[in-house]
Amino acid sequence: MRRTHRNTVTPGYDKTDEFTTGSGSDTDEGVAPAPRYSDDRKIRLMSAPFVWFDLTTTTTTTSSDGVQDFYTQLFGWTIGPGLGDYQGFVTDGEQPWAGILPADAASAGRWIPYVVVDDLDAAAKQAIALGGSIVRDKTVGPAGTSIVVTDPGGAAVALFTPAG
Repeated sequence: MRRTHRNTVTPGYDKTDEFTTGSGSDTDEGVAPAPRYSDDRKIRLMSAPFVWFDLTTTTTTTSSDGVQDFYTQLFGWTIGPGLGDYQGFVTDGEQPWAGILPADAASAGRWIPYVVVDDLDAAAKQAIALGGSIVRDKTVGPAGTSIVVTDPGGAAVALFTPAG
C-alpha cells in the first residue's frame, strides 16, 4: 500500500498543505513557495536532500518480530539482504536507499538521515559550535565517510562526504 501526502483541514481554515501558501497555511504568508520540480521531467527538488538513511533496531530483519515484515507490510518496501554491519537494505527495487543496523536498546529505534557536506571536519566543528555533539566518530565505508552528530535537542543526523 502506497501512502501519499494528505492535505490537512483545520476547523475554521482553508484546506492547506506544506507546498502552498494561503489562508490557514503553515507557511509564511506572501512568500513564494520554492519550485516543486527541477524541469519538465518532474523531478522533485529538496533544498538539503537526505542521501541515505540508517535504521537502528534491536531485532533482526529475519526474526518473527523483525522490522522487515513491519515495513514490507506497512509500506510495501522491498528489503534485501545486508552486507557488513547492515542486516538488510531497503531498496526502490534496484538501488538501496536505507540500511538496517543492529543497535543496543539505548540507541535503537532511530532513523538517521545522511546529508552531504563539502568539508566533513568543518561541518562537524560547526555542529559542535552550534551546540551539537558528536555521537559517532568518523566512519569510512565503501560509499564515503560520515560523522554522526546530534542537534541540541538530541536528534541525530549524519554528515557525509561521498567516496571518490
